[in-house]
Parts: sequence; structure tokens; C-alpha cells
Amino acid sequence: MPDLMRMQLTGGDELARVLRQLPNEISEKVIQQSLQAGASYMKDEARVSAPYGSGSHERFATLVHTKHGDYMHLHHLRDMIKTKVLIATKISCEIIVTVGKGFWGMFDEFGSEHQSARPWLRPVFDRTKTQVIDIVGRQIGLSIENAAKKLAGSLKRSGLLR
Repeated sequence: MPDLMRMQLTGGDELARVLRQLPNEISEKVIQQSLQAGASYMKDEARVSAPYGSGSHERFATLVHTKHGDYMHLHHLRDMIKTKVLIATKISCEIIVTVGKGFWGMFDEFGSEHQSARPWLRPVFDRTKTQVIDIVGRQIGLSIENAAKKLAGSLKRSGLLR
């Protein structure tokens, strides 16, 4: 399936230089935590906007096997929406907001031969992309500050700053 919506932050040569100065595990953590914060915000907004109700088209049943017998478990689309890390390197990370096994949500989003489109995810992306960028930027700044303080404390305790 092609990318439905993609957000890519470009530029930031200064940020890349700062991240390269940090130890690998810290810079990876800074990027991943920052993008995860932004993706979590978008996920939460998508959950609020997802179609929800008791209709069979808004739920998905899975068969659960137990020692006491089998039963059907109904899942709502909003419960299926989650974030997933696809790629994580020192200065890049790819995190997606996915409907997971809630594929039926895409029928509402794009329509089918039996129903017209009722977009719910694209409006969330359009509405939240500015806030997501702000969240990611703030989190990167906070994470770099915290990492620098932690490194400075380690250096001071080691006696290397004397």
C-alpha cells in the first residue's frame, strides 16, 4: 500500500551537527523519543476521529480460543490505531501511525464500490501537522538539553572537567 500521508522534516544542518556530537545511543534516543511524541499526539487525535459505534462496519471480530471454548472478540477501529517504529538510525527515524489490523477503516477513508468515502484520518493529519512539528521540535530541544546535562554531570564526576 502506498504512503497515505507522509510528513518529513528536512533541513536542520545545525541539529544534525549537534546530534553527531552526542554518543550514538543518546542521539538515537533523542530522535526516536521526539518523533514518538509527535506520532503519539497524532495517534490520539486519530483515535478520537475514528468511526465508532455498534454497527458491524465499525467493528472487527476475531475468534479467540480458550480452554473454556471459543468466542468472538469485537475490536473497534480506534482501539487498533497505534504507532510503529519502522527505521531508527543515529540521525533519522521513521515512525508511522497505523490502523494495524483495522483495515476496514480504510474503506471509510477512501470508500469502496459499496460506499462513498468518509475521510476521518486525512483531516486529522491536516489539522495536527503543525502541532506535531511543534511537539517534535520542543521534544528535540528538551532531549538534547537533558542529554547534555547528563553528560556534563558524568564528566564532572569523573574529574575530566578540572
